[in-house]
Amino acid sequence: LPSAPNRDDDDAGDGDSACDFGPYLPVASRRSLLVLRRRCKSTAREHLIERHGLHPIELSVCNPTTGERRVLPPHDVQDMSHALLDVDPIVAPSSFKLLVAELSNNNARTLYVQIFSSDSEEGGGGWGPALACPITSRFRESRFRFGCSDGNTGRPRPVVVGDTVYWLCTSRLRDRILMWRWRGDVAREACIADPPPGYSLGRREHQCLAVLPSPADAAGAGSQSQALLGLIGIEAGEIEVWAYEKLAVPDPPPLGSGNCGIVSRRRPFHGRWILAA
Repeated sequence: LPSAPNRDDDDAGDGDSACDFGPYLPVASRRSLLVLRRRCKSTAREHLIERHGLHPIELSVCNPTTGERRVLPPHDVQDMSHALLDVDPIVAPSSFKLLVAELSNNNARTLYVQIFSSDSEEGGGGWGPALACPITSRFRESRFRFGCSDGNTGRPRPVVVGDTVYWLCTSRLRDRILMWRWRGDVAREACIADPPPGYSLGRREHQCLAVLPSPADAAGAGSQSQALLGLIGIEAGEIEVWAYEKLAVPDPPPLGSGNCGIVSRRRPFHGRWILAA
């Protein structure tokens, strides 16, 4: 994460070109890296287009333990949600991939994503293409939106397990879990799946997704790829912890059959929920 100048200190010769930023908000973290977001408060249309492109937002990735900081270039997808994917903060400069995601009100059956890689463009880093990923579901909902599990920022907090990103989401019928496989610059379909049987996200005081260690990890024989997706809910002072255990994967369907990238359109989760605590 080589240091980069602040955009509000970068004056291109025009006194009106300097940005007037609001406060920083932390929006994602993983291992030693922290993602900060702030909004430019300027209302000048020419300034916003020239300095920020489609969205008047600055994202920066920091390593507080080393003082490294990188200000990212403008992105094309509205950053409703953020997730750090591959992260290696051990060897300086730290390497990472940052996902931004959007569920648009204009097209609520499509997940829009874009990934910044610090290793792309000859080591200088850059954003990959903006991808429009159709959402497949065996349910009848027509519109989905992120469920906001962070009361401080009102932003969804996804979790990353292996090569898949998971979000809590809501529809007109009930609450669901949205998932998308991120490896490769391919607009793979996103999938909608049910939470545990009998679990209603909207009736919990607080709920969030989490990464849980597998039984093999607890025994000292596991690896990061064996981590489990967890769902934690609080109701009436009691905490419920659910873990999703994958079962043997059946033969994949033929290419072009609408496979969501996990198993099938009818069962995007191939496994079972277990009440862990």
